[in-house]
Amino acid sequence: MISCGLEVLPMTEIKIDRWGRGLAITLPEDVAREFGLAAGQILEIESREGELLLRRAGRASDAGNTTVADEILQAARGRRLGGVALRDLIGDGRRT
Repeated sequence: MISCGLEVLPMTEIKIDRWGRGLAITLPEDVAREFGLAAGQILEIESREGELLLRRAGRASDAGNTTVADEILQAARGRRLGGVALRDLIGDGRRT
């Protein structure tokens, strides 16, 4: 799943292509639009627990700042989905 605020988009598979001496990915137009991304925009990439995390350059990093996941949890605090807390669902996702 791809998370944008509290909205979740269906998982999208993308192909890694060769770009000169490096590799490149192409974001589907609907994903770029949903996140407000444009050609030429700079993104940061981070490896966290075996996952890749992309964020706009200049956004909060792990150095004691709030992460996007923390923002989502803060916004969802006290809300339940079918009797299950969001924190429990996130914990289940980390175990799979």
